[in-house]
Amino acid sequence: MCTNTQKNKMYKALAHSTRREIIRLLRASPGLSNGQLATNFDISRVAVLGHIRVLESAGIIDFQQKGRIRQWCYNHVAVQSVHAQWVEEYTAGLETSGQVSP
Repeated sequence: MCTNTQKNKMYKALAHSTRREIIRLLRASPGLSNGQLATNFDISRVAVLGHIRVLESAGIIDFQQKGRIRQWCYNHVAVQSVHAQWVEEYTAGLETSGQVSP
């Protein structure tokens, strides 16, 4: 179960299109380095690293250190946990209240 602080970090991280693209890239190719990720964007490597830090802080991505290189991977468990809590929180009672979901 995630705390509200952790959920808020995750929602903030997922709100930015560049960070969602980083996640998409890591899902498709786990183990990319900072430099490999940066080549996919028209922003500076420093800006990409800032996005990576936000995703790491939210627990959405993790890394393995290989010498001097960090290889990043998507942490689907963290995202699934928040998703499950979100769905449970916002759909609880809908079946019995007579409300129809869109």
